[in-house]
Amino acid sequence: MRIIIGHETSDEGDFIKQKCLQIGYLPQSGLRTNDTLVLTYVMHACPDLIQLAKELEASTARLAEAKSDVIALAEDHVEILENYQKNEAYALEGRAREILSGLGINENLLQKPLSELSGGLSMRVELARLLLAKPQLLLLDEPTNHLDMASLNWLENFLVDYSGAWLVVSHDRYFLNRMVTSIAELNENGILSFTGNYDDYLDARDALANRLATEQASMAKRMGQLQTFIDRFGAKATKARQAQSRAKQAAKLAQSMAASKQSMPNVQKSKRSMNMALPQPPRSGETVVWLKKDFYATLP
Repeated sequence: MRIIIGHETSDEGDFIKQKCLQIGYLPQSGLRTNDTLVLTYVMHACPDLIQLAKELEASTARLAEAKSDVIALAEDHVEILENYQKNEAYALEGRAREILSGLGINENLLQKPLSELSGGLSMRVELARLLLAKPQLLLLDEPTNHLDMASLNWLENFLVDYSGAWLVVSHDRYFLNRMVTSIAELNENGILSFTGNYDDYLDARDALANRLATEQASMAKRMGQLQTFIDRFGAKATKARQAQSRAKQAAKLAQSMAASKQSMPNVQKSKRSMNMALPQPPRSGETVVWLKKDFYATLP
């Protein structure tokens, strides 16, 4: 994601994107806070619409104070008003409030400075800002970390109807099952792509593992047959040509086996599991913790 947004460069290969592509990025951490009010901060995700509102306000004031050139000012005002309405700039604050509310930001927090919010609330505000901007490509790094169930349900409904594309990194398999249509597994050998949700990905990965294992076994068996022929008849003049042919086949087969093995760790390592035995703990008393008023005041 950091390569996509230009914060890092790739070690190798090419990265190509449209110059005009609008990208929004939600990091896991590292958000900057300041004294900007929450509602103002979110609305400024759409500076063009804010500018339209300012232009309309200024045009209205000029027209109200005009003593000459009224017709020209009125024509300009109509053009600005049409542009304002066409882009639905009038609905900006309402949409911002709706998104913030959906993500669990209460009305009493809208006029609070960002610096007074907790890390979890700051992340929700940043997410609201991105959703209001509606970039063509939305990059979400663990977006469910700081959401409660109500906010998560609201976000899922929002993303279902999202007009752009979105890419998510998440450990929340339930979220992935409900939301995604394809999964990319990134590992030391590259990227494996699968169509479907998380459960579909697990099934497809297992099927791939079985297929690769079958291919490896079949190629190993054929390799053994070729090597047996080479060892048995390689030194005989009457079989030399056939032995050379088998040797070429074996060399090509070895290359195919090596290429197939590069894919094997991708699916086999993920099948490892951890075995852990947790003994049954003894039953505790009915009262687990007892607190007495002003207890700490009595401590030396």
